Amino acid sequence: MNRRVFKKQTLVFLLLVTAALHSGFAQEKRKITVEWIYGDDSQKAFALPVYQWLDNNTALIYDLSRPKENRNLEVLDPLTGKRAPLLDSAKALESLQSYLGKEGTPQVLPFPETFTGEARLAAYSFGGDIYVLDTAAACFSRATNTPAEEIGARFSPDGGLIAYVRERNIYVYDLLRKTERPLTGTAPTRSSTES
Repeated sequence: MNRRVFKKQTLVFLLLVTAALHSGFAQEKRKITVEWIYGDDSQKAFALPVYQWLDNNTALIYDLSRPKENRNLEVLDPLTGKRAPLLDSAKALESLQSYLGKEGTPQVLPFPETFTGEARLAAYSFGGDIYVLDTAAACFSRATNTPAEEIGARFSPDGGLIAYVRERNIYVYDLLRKTERPLTGTAPTRSSTES
């Protein structure tokens, strides 16, 4: 009786191996080309979510494997695995459009350059200027408005200041007072409303 079970198991195993080999050989082999490497298909194949832990032990996540029109900033609770939208992206993009115009506004809100520890505020760079997004209100405000490019934005630990680099000098923008001051170099202090 044990022999009969063994023969059946062996037969099933051989059939599974044969089916697997047949389906493997039947698949179309795709050539890897430069066009494929830099194309949308390869980006989808290797897309990984962008994420950052928040101070409250949740994570801000932006899933690049989703189609562009379905991407959104989400808060992930690692204990339950549940995701919830961080903000109303359509409302935030509408707010941004008031600064950048219809042509300059991206179709989808990208992952922020930086954000506060609880993701209450996020900073973006568009056209060389820094914009701050209030995630609860889904509303943008412009932090800088200069001909020079600002890069490397980072919030202070309390979220009241944002530092960035312009023309090889570090500046700090006070979000409450809406004033900027240089930390390095000899640049004058200016208000964000000055052009």
